Amino acid sequence: MRFVLAITLLATALFSRCNSTNTNTNTNQNDNSTASANKAPALPTVVPIKPESVVDPSYKSCNPYFPLVPGSQIKYLIRFSSSLLADVNVVVDSAVESGHQTFIETTQIVDKSGGLEKLEKTVRKYVCDGERIQAIYEKGNNRAGERANDLELKFKGIPIMMADPASLKRIGTTWSYTFNQIFQVPGEAPIAPEESVTVTFEVLGEEEVSTPAGKFKTVKLARRVKDKQGVDYFAKGMGLVKRVGWDGTSWELREYGGVKPLE
Repeated sequence: MRFVLAITLLATALFSRCNSTNTNTNTNQNDNSTASANKAPALPTVVPIKPESVVDPSYKSCNPYFPLVPGSQIKYLIRFSSSLLADVNVVVDSAVESGHQTFIETTQIVDKSGGLEKLEKTVRKYVCDGERIQAIYEKGNNRAGERANDLELKFKGIPIMMADPASLKRIGTTWSYTFNQIFQVPGEAPIAPEESVTVTFEVLGEEEVSTPAGKFKTVKLARRVKDKQGVDYFAKGMGLVKRVGWDGTSWELREYGGVKPLE
């Protein structure tokens, strides 16, 4: 439903560094290595996430295009540019933190093999800023094959994830959020690049899109990081229903509960 752009270049470099440290193998262990290579890798244990609360039918979101409904659950299908397919499960709960209602969104991504190639879990926290949605926390862990890392975002300023509904009706409206990243590879010291990342959104207009879950009238947004651009489609009452990344990776809504389209 709502996803912060993943920055993977540094993570890839970290994985490469980890792999390079494992190349000094003992040539006397060739027989064992061959036996290991012929053994199918074990699938990780994946426990599907579920919301902890029950949806209140009378609940009204502060922004219908980013409907943080406690107890809701939404599922997507991701087609990566590498042709890998993965299921996405997103659940929302809420809590009172520092005197404010905080929305806790948990996202689980599992590739179709059951997590052998892609397994990711991310927790994000949001608060309402009037009719705008503001991020206050994000931390997750990601596994790609045998490689794994944790990633935490430290937001700067007032990180607006979604503009107010009135602004979304004006073509050309822009907003952005900025963060720094902290990478952690198991067994190594954290890496925190000094350079910040800024994600900028621009309203491109309205468009009807088709997904496995049906057709939706949406607001079409350009999502940019430097010279890279993707496109997001948000439907009123539903949130994100489709995404096309700059590299061709796509997200499509396939199932939802606790939310519903609004006219």
